[in-house]
Amino acid sequence: ELAFTEGCSRRGAVNGYEMENVSLSPDARELRFTEGDQWKHTLTLLNKYEARHEWRDAKADAVWRTDSLHKLIRATPEQKRVTQQSDAREPAARPVPNGESSAPVR
Repeated sequence: ELAFTEGCSRRGAVNGYEMENVSLSPDARELRFTEGDQWKHTLTLLNKYEARHEWRDAKADAVWRTDSLHKLIRATPEQKRVTQQSDAREPAARPVPNGESSAPVR
């Protein structure tokens, strides 16, 4: 199920900014809050791994910035094997056109 955590406080701090007037939509897909009297924020879940964040200038009632937020996932052991690099001191063997290895000869 897609939803912002119900444990979101009605007033909290994120990166030192005060969250006030926090509200959650009935389907828990949209979170709104204000930051003082200057900014209004809206976080909208787009899918399981992505949300859109919209900053609005409260006084001008205009969108100041919009960005995407992405959930980071821990790599599976298989993904780690694919992405791990060999020892940086040893150049990795690379295929060459004639089929021979380019690994250093010892």
